[in-house]
Amino acid sequence: MLKKLTLLILFIPVLSYSQTTEVTNDVKSHCKGFNDTAFWSEEESLCTVSVKGDKTVFHYVGGWSLKGANGYGQFYEYNVDSGMLMAVYKGQFKNSMFNGLGRLEETYDNSQGESITRVTIGNWSDDKVTGLMYQKSINNLTQEEVVYFGNVKEGLKHGSSVLEFLDGDSAKNKTVYIANFVNNVWDDDNSNESVLFHDDTVHGWVQHKFFGQDVFLKESHEDIAIDKISYE
Repeated sequence: MLKKLTLLILFIPVLSYSQTTEVTNDVKSHCKGFNDTAFWSEEESLCTVSVKGDKTVFHYVGGWSLKGANGYGQFYEYNVDSGMLMAVYKGQFKNSMFNGLGRLEETYDNSQGESITRVTIGNWSDDKVTGLMYQKSINNLTQEEVVYFGNVKEGLKHGSSVLEFLDGDSAKNKTVYIANFVNNVWDDDNSNESVLFHDDTVHGWVQHKFFGQDVFLKESHEDIAIDKISYE
């Protein structure tokens, strides 16, 4: 039930959105007068705006107010030279900033020049995630993955979290940590590798307990006494 509720929370704002509240003429005029690319759709009650900068082209479509993007909207960022899509945000806006529930997907080069695709889902405040955040980063060269689910303070990872590392060579080479962060820095001394949060442990235990299947553990986990694991 919790899983179904979570999926509904994440996807309903995207799939069922319509700006049903009556939009005043001054808001419509503000949208249309934003720049020479701006367009107001009477049929859908949405504003579309594009802006070309020195390095990127931005495009927004969604709700509008006298202070800019407002309510549900979708924001796209493109490389001005290649036209490559660099980032997409779908979620809530206020005063032309990310505010409320939203999903940001971005592609960028890390310090080694490798392409990284990162997806961030959470509650935003003034363009920064705050509270609980889910974030998945994929190295497009090595296919290594890092998944973070935990607390964020003013856009910085801070506090307890679950951190997963997945080796790009094999889906089985996953390491899970109960991790602690301080101002976006991983506090290794106060973090521990988790066995019980590992998907293989969960699947193996359920198969063993309820379906009579054998349990196979990674060598590093062979000291776990499967017969002593209980609901307690």
